[in-house]
Amino acid sequence: MVVGEAPGDRDDRLGQPFQGKAGELLHAMLQAAGIDPHKAVFYTNAVKCRPRSNRPPSPAEIAACLPYLHSQISLLKPRGILALGRLAAQTLLADGKPFESQRGQVHAYTPQQGGAIPVVVTYHPASLLSRPSHKAASWRDLNLARTLF
Repeated sequence: MVVGEAPGDRDDRLGQPFQGKAGELLHAMLQAAGIDPHKAVFYTNAVKCRPRSNRPPSPAEIAACLPYLHSQISLLKPRGILALGRLAAQTLLADGKPFESQRGQVHAYTPQQGGAIPVVVTYHPASLLSRPSHKAASWRDLNLARTLF
């Protein structure tokens, strides 16, 4: 399972997460890691509706969408979760730690029913498009996720 932050404009228009250039990069990264991005992955966002003016989602918007995200995880029972970006990581892990300290390690998401699900945190592909220097770190995170899931 891949969890992003919030839908972008193209995601909203097409009704699917991770469309556009960021989605293309994410799919290419998954493919390079040996994961079929069209068959083996469920894509979603922490916030289900695109915030106006493409601003970061508010705490109220995150709280309103959180039960739906928890339900998706409970129903799907994924082998693992790849959290893309600070907001997705903080929403799933609810620990308030700085984003950089969450990367490079395995965390646990504990649903209301069932055992813990491993979570790996990495940069959102949209961030990688503007900061290509983070691609190597993101590749390491993705390989960590691949060994677990």
